[in-house]
Amino acid sequence: MEATFNLPPEFEQSLERMVLKIVADSADKANQRQIHEYMSKGQLCQYSNVSRATLDEWIRKYNVPFVKIGGKWIIKRSDFDHWYQEFRKSQEQ
Repeated sequence: MEATFNLPPEFEQSLERMVLKIVADSADKANQRQIHEYMSKGQLCQYSNVSRATLDEWIRKYNVPFVKIGGKWIIKRSDFDHWYQEFRKSQEQ
């Protein structure tokens, strides 16, 4: 079953502008949340949804695979994902 509606031109234009704004806003938000292959401690906190204190504790106690390059701590996202899967398994036992 198909329905067809005839909308007033002003309403159609307004609706089109609203849809385009929603799409543009969504694209902006997606770009802001872009996940990088290599992340700093701050980016990893956002990615993993943990506090900086928790992350620092994990680094001290559980050997999160960070490397320090030029005074900046970085981690490869896939390395963290693998570490986190193993960490969760070990916490369940």
